[in-house]
Amino acid sequence: MGHYLGYFDVLPLTHEVAELLEKGKITEREIRANHILSPSQMKEAETLYVAGIAAKDAGSEIGKARAAMLISGLANYLGAYYGNESRHIIASAATPAGEQILKSVEAKVCCPAENRKDNHDLYELFLTPQIYEKVLNRAVRRAQPPRLNLERVSVEGPEYVVPSMLSPDKPFSNKKILWDTIRSCEDYVYLYDRFFYVEGFEDIGYSVDPDKVKTIKILTSRARIDDFFRRRYKDFKDEMKGRGIACELRVIVHPEVERTIHDNG
Repeated sequence: MGHYLGYFDVLPLTHEVAELLEKGKITEREIRANHILSPSQMKEAETLYVAGIAAKDAGSEIGKARAAMLISGLANYLGAYYGNESRHIIASAATPAGEQILKSVEAKVCCPAENRKDNHDLYELFLTPQIYEKVLNRAVRRAQPPRLNLERVSVEGPEYVVPSMLSPDKPFSNKKILWDTIRSCEDYVYLYDRFFYVEGFEDIGYSVDPDKVKTIKILTSRARIDDFFRRRYKDFKDEMKGRGIACELRVIVHPEVERTIHDNG
């Protein structure tokens, strides 16, 4: 069963209500069902009100990626249901995170907080086809996982011997680099991956040499820990034990500690 990681709300408002909202005469809480155009009328809306956009764990790296994916989904939704015509988008900045999202898509304040009943700045954006493409492309880039520096270390000393780069646009090459790196390890494999998931167990199991490696330690965050992950880790740990390799997995539970660790550190 899936988990809710974020959402967005878009309300196609009648012309009269949109004007009142823009002027700060009414707040979002005063919008009623008859103020919203029906599905058969929604494409006629001159103004769309983005009533909310939120991502789980918005302050974390994965939360930022979720927010970017939501913006990408929002752009695709607007294109699919409202066409490519220029649209007037308005949204209230009720939180600092929301304000940051609005600024990231180059929305401008159309009604400042001091002129509004809800005391929140109201932003607007005219979504032309050009702005639509710009917002979508930026969101897609921000939703990609970060580039990671992965380097193999010589067991004779601290010198790096084969620097390699993992890139989000080269998934198959990434696998080969990861397998080769794990295969080259001797005595131990220490792995830190903030978004480690069950596929990582398969990569390690496929690549590790039990004649050379006796210890595997994995450090990750809480971002992708679920019941399925726990079951697969138990299976992985049992199999590695049978191959003479001791496994240990630790999870960072303090957000401040997690934020101080970078994937390329």
